Amino acid sequence: MIESPNETDETLRKKMRQQLEKSGISTAVRKMVRKICDSRDDVDEVNPDEVITEVYRRGLMNTFMENLDKEVANKETLGQLKNSDDSDHDSDILAERWKDWGSGKHDESSSDNDLIQKTLRKSGKYYLKMEIRGGKAFLDHLLDESRSDDVASENSMNVKSEFRAKLVLHVFYKSHRFTAKPVECRCDPDFKDVFLIDIGRFDHRDGPEHTVCVGILQVSLSLVPVPHERISESTYLDKVNHAGASHEDRERSFIAMVKRWWKEYIEIRADHQLRLIRLFAYDEKMVARPVMSFVKQIQLDDSLATPFHAGWFVSLLPLNGNQNTNCSGTIGYKVLPGIQNGIGGCLLSERWQTVETTVISKSGTVEDHAVLLTSLMLSFGLDAYVALGTKRGKGSWAWTVTLSENQEPTFWESTTGDYYDHYSYPEGYIGATRELPQEIEEKLAKNKVYNFLTISCIFNDKELYANIQPTISVDFVDWDIGNTSKWKPLKYIDKTTTYSPLCLIPPSLNWDFIGKKLEFQLKNLLTFARKEQSLGTKWDDFLPPFMGQHLSREELEVSTGGKEFKDHFKTVALKSLPPGYDFRAHTFNSQTVEAYRLFESALREPLAEGIIFVRGEDVKHSLKVKIFPYPEDVPSIRFMLACRYISTS
Repeated sequence: MIESPNETDETLRKKMRQQLEKSGISTAVRKMVRKICDSRDDVDEVNPDEVITEVYRRGLMNTFMENLDKEVANKETLGQLKNSDDSDHDSDILAERWKDWGSGKHDESSSDNDLIQKTLRKSGKYYLKMEIRGGKAFLDHLLDESRSDDVASENSMNVKSEFRAKLVLHVFYKSHRFTAKPVECRCDPDFKDVFLIDIGRFDHRDGPEHTVCVGILQVSLSLVPVPHERISESTYLDKVNHAGASHEDRERSFIAMVKRWWKEYIEIRADHQLRLIRLFAYDEKMVARPVMSFVKQIQLDDSLATPFHAGWFVSLLPLNGNQNTNCSGTIGYKVLPGIQNGIGGCLLSERWQTVETTVISKSGTVEDHAVLLTSLMLSFGLDAYVALGTKRGKGSWAWTVTLSENQEPTFWESTTGDYYDHYSYPEGYIGATRELPQEIEEKLAKNKVYNFLTISCIFNDKELYANIQPTISVDFVDWDIGNTSKWKPLKYIDKTTTYSPLCLIPPSLNWDFIGKKLEFQLKNLLTFARKEQSLGTKWDDFLPPFMGQHLSREELEVSTGGKEFKDHFKTVALKSLPPGYDFRAHTFNSQTVEAYRLFESALREPLAEGIIFVRGEDVKHSLKVKIFPYPEDVPSIRFMLACRYISTS
C-alpha cells in the first residue's frame, strides 16, 4: 500500500472505502459474506479468516490493488505535468497516461484538458488521438457471447469470472504499445478506450493494409494539436492507389517464378510433393503471403544482450493452439489465385502471425515462435533460418537453425530456449557397415535428446532452401546449403514499401514493486492455507536474500546457456541450520503475476505441497520471489519455497 506523509490514517481509510465501492468489490464481498452466513446454522460459527481466504481466492484483493495502483499513478502524472518544465518529458508522460484519462477511468476537468493541450503545443510534437468507441459484427464470437450469458446468469455477483472469455484490443505503432481493457467476448464488444500516439512524421506507408474484416471497430481519429497544413484527400488516395498497383505487379511476377520453381522441384524426385514445403502461409488476416515475408530483422538494443537471451525471451511467450500433425505438403491446401493446387500453398487449418502480432499479443504457435526467434537471430548477425520438418511426438514442427561459416548447424528450440550443435553422419559412413569413431557416436547421441526427425526446407527473409537430398532425416542430411545438388534455392526480394523497422521496447513496468506485492500475497495465501489445517506459520528472515541469489543463478543459466555456475545456496542453508533440523526447498518458474494461480501451481507439486503443509516442531518457512523482466514487459518469474523444522515422525 502506498503511504502519504501528508494524509491522516482516516483520510487513507476513506479513500480505500471509496475505491472499494467504485470498483464494485465492496458489493461483491457483502454478497459473498451473506452467502457464507446463509450456509451456516449459527452466524457466530463463521470464521473471519475464512472470509479473507475467499477474498484472495476470488482475486478480489488483486483487483483492488491494481485499481489503486492505477489511480495513484495517474494522480502522480498530473502532479509531474504541473511542476515540470521539460516539454518532451511531459508529452511522453501524456502518451502513457492518456488512455486512463480518456477511457472514463478518471474524470477529465477543463483545467486538465487545458494542461494537456498546452503541454502538447509546447513540445512541438504531433499526436494521433485514437478513441475506440465500440465494435460490431465480430461474428467469430457469437458462440462466446452465448457462453458468457450462461455464465453471467449462474454468477450474479459483480466480480470477474475466470470462465468468461475476453477480447483484448492491442494497438501497435512503431515503438508504441497500447492495450485496451479486456471486454467480454460478444458480437458487438463494448470497447471504450483512448490512446495518444506520437506519430512524428506521418506516412501512409507505415503499416500493411488490412484486407480481411474480423469485425467493425468504431474509431475516432484526430490530430492534436490540429496542424495548420493539411494533405488533400485526392493526393493521399493517388499515393495509396499507386502503391497498390505496384504491389499487384510484383505479386504476379513472384507467383510466375514460384510456379517455374515448383515444377522443377517436383521433377527432381517423385516424393518431393509429399515433403513439408511451405512457400505460402495465411497470416492472421487470412491473407496468403510468401513464408519469407514473415521473417524480418528487428532493431535491437541492450534489452537482449546475446542470442541466448533472445532464445530464452521467445520461449517465455505462451504457446498457442494445437499443432498440425499432417506431414504431407499437399493435403489440405487451398488453391491460390494463379497457383495450381499443391504449389507451396496454404493449409486451411494454419494461420501464421506476423512478427508484430506475436510481439504485441505475447503468444503464438510453434511457427510464430520460430519466425520471431529467427528474426532476432538475423538481427544479431547470425546466418539464421526457420526450419520446417517433424519432431518425435509432435508431428510437423518448426524451429530455428543457425549455420556457422563451415555450414555446421545449431538447432534452437524456440518454445523452450534449448539449443545444441547438431551433427549428421559423415558422408563416408552413410550406409556403411564399419563402426563409427567414439567421438562421433557421442556427438550423434546428443541429437536423440531433442527428438528432431526430418527437415524439408529452411528459409529466412531473403531465401528459401528446399531439401532435394534422397533423405530428409536430420541425422543424414548434408547442411551445405550452397550445394545446389542438395538444396534448391528460391530467392525472395521484398520490394514492397519499406516499413518502419520493428523495435522491441525495454521493460517499463515497476517489476520490483510487482515482485514485492506478489511475495506478500503468496505469504498470505500460505498462512491461510496452513491455518485451514490448524497449523501456525512462522517466517525465517535470514534465508530470503540467499534464496534470491539462487534464483538469479537459475535465471542466468537458462538465459545465457551457461551450465557451470556454482551454486552456493545449499552450503549457506545447511550452515545456518541448527543441529537436529531438517531442511526442504523447491523452486518454480512461471510467467503469471497472479498470486492465486501461482500458489495453485505450487499445490500441484508434491514436494512443494509437502513444504507448505509440513508438520513438526519449530517450523519456519522462507519465501522469495524474483522477477526478471525482458523486452515488451515479458517476465520470467521465479519463486522459491523453503522450510526448516524438527521432524516428529
